[in-house]
Amino acid sequence: MLEQEYPILPGCRAGFFTWKGCKLQITGPVVQEFCAANNVMRDYANCGAIIERRRQRAVEIKAPAPRIMITGADGSGKSVVGEILWHYAIRKERTPIFVEADPRYTASVSEELKGLPGCIHASIGDFLEDEKTKKLTFFFGSINWQDEPKVYEQVMKKLARVVNKKLSGALDAAAAESAGGLAGGLDAAGPSSGPTSKYFGNTSSTSGSNSKEGANAFKRVTQSGLIMNAPPAPTPEILAFLIREYQIDTVLCINNMDLSFKLQNLFEAENLDIVNLDSSDGTFLEDSQTLRMQRHQRIREYFQGVTPVTGSSSSTTLQQMNSYVPNQLFHFQPFAVYHGSFQLSQINLLQYTTAAVAVFEDAVKGIVRHEDTLKTIQFDRSQYSQLIHTALAVIRAASEEDLLHAQLAGYIIVTNIDPDNGVIHVAMPDVPPLPSNYFLVPNDVRNMTYIDALT
Repeated sequence: MLEQEYPILPGCRAGFFTWKGCKLQITGPVVQEFCAANNVMRDYANCGAIIERRRQRAVEIKAPAPRIMITGADGSGKSVVGEILWHYAIRKERTPIFVEADPRYTASVSEELKGLPGCIHASIGDFLEDEKTKKLTFFFGSINWQDEPKVYEQVMKKLARVVNKKLSGALDAAAAESAGGLAGGLDAAGPSSGPTSKYFGNTSSTSGSNSKEGANAFKRVTQSGLIMNAPPAPTPEILAFLIREYQIDTVLCINNMDLSFKLQNLFEAENLDIVNLDSSDGTFLEDSQTLRMQRHQRIREYFQGVTPVTGSSSSTTLQQMNSYVPNQLFHFQPFAVYHGSFQLSQINLLQYTTAAVAVFEDAVKGIVRHEDTLKTIQFDRSQYSQLIHTALAVIRAASEEDLLHAQLAGYIIVTNIDPDNGVIHVAMPDVPPLPSNYFLVPNDVRNMTYIDALT
């Protein structure tokens, strides 16, 4: 937009696309910049137009709206393509569900689609107001899905149950809210999501207040379909699992002909469209150090917030900010981090795992098959020292059984543990009380440790 300022966090890599040329004014240091022709952007725009036509056709024949998965080679820009298609849909006054199946947290350009590291989430945007974006977040506990593939499948199944019900139109607004679904929404975006937002994401008051309005909202979502950003480095098997769980009908495969061929063989007898696309100019594979830096910045932003003027973290001094902000600031108040302590005897520290359960396919013939199911185990108290600076997931659960289907309320960070006195000290992005005394410990403690999130 003309004369519009867009804050870009340090370490981000941004691309600006234009059909007829434009002028950009960039304030602040830039490590590298280049201009390039980008012919594939036309292909992406055409995909958005075709998907919209399919939505219209689905309404005409009373068929399900299209469900799209974007996958491909690592570093091919699939996350960006997913966001482009989502924004094209929003422009057409659609409200598709955006499913982020990548638990690493790649720095999303869109504030509405930002998630948290170690989680998977679904978002529904509102074409009228960005602030009305609803989000449902489930805790996974690892950065890489390959580290805990069985747990990943079970967590993705939890999300699929809610998403499929939402898209089927089987729930009314009140039922969806009581089910912890997407109508009421969960805002696990942290303090930076808005001046009135609270850490533990109270359900939105904008949905379901009027039955007619709620019905119209459900209708829009049902007719808008789904866009999924697939996990990184996917195997054909994990993609096939997600395709069946989320009832995907179209796969956009970017810059990976081998993966496309394997999917075609797997779904040869099924109605699945697989479209091959080239990657955009300028895309590249993010190294592990950059991804780690992005995660740390996201957690710092989650706990401390960012200034809406510059996008800088709260550690930025007023003098530094005034050096490159046109309008001189005379007062800046960063978000505060709240510290508290709890008795270890009053909280429950658990972890996700899976167990094989016998299921009778035919009770008469005695045919039994085994299915993996999600379960929780107590965290080993002898390993408490490993939890310093680790993010713990607070789950909206009233019992241990609720942990198997409840959504994330938010993160806290362990600042110290005193096992002799039975006390745990934590940092919170908002004031207590906590919504639950059930905390999930990540299985990937090393990558879920954030030393500088509170500095």
